[in-house]
Amino acid sequence: MKAVTWLGSWAALAVTAAVVAVLVLAGHLPLLAAVVALLAWAGEAGGVRIGKEIVARDRPPEAIRLVRAHGWAFPSGHASEATLAFTVLAMCVTAVTRNRAVQVLGWLTAGLAIAATAFSRVELGVHWTTDVIASVVFTAIWLTAIAVLLGGRLRPAARIVHTHADEYGAQ
Repeated sequence: MKAVTWLGSWAALAVTAAVVAVLVLAGHLPLLAAVVALLAWAGEAGGVRIGKEIVARDRPPEAIRLVRAHGWAFPSGHASEATLAFTVLAMCVTAVTRNRAVQVLGWLTAGLAIAATAFSRVELGVHWTTDVIASVVFTAIWLTAIAVLLGGRLRPAARIVHTHADEYGAQ
């Protein structure tokens, strides 16, 4: 669980930022995708910070903790960061491939990574179950709101497939 919990750390965000940057530079994603990813991260980080300060919930007792943790428990920053990072990575997979099986695998992997990270925080004794559930729900709602506001502007342009019949004007 100590290794799994890293899926919700700064390392996951750094890898995600690098993937988005490479895809933008390679022309697979529009520059808007990088801007939106940065704003999504800022909103997630701000929401977690505000939640921690307002709720000010203590972590589980130190006697049951398997790792060190500091600050307030609610909401879980690791669970929130994992939700952000792996959702963005799954969106990147969807953007760069039309293979439905690969897209589904990308989303399933993202869901598993998010669930494993959230579980690891409870298993390590540094969060209550409600801390991680609230984080995943908050971040999912935040990302959904962004997606709704953008109205599909981040979708890659549809690839035009020409058939042999198109050459002869057949319909």
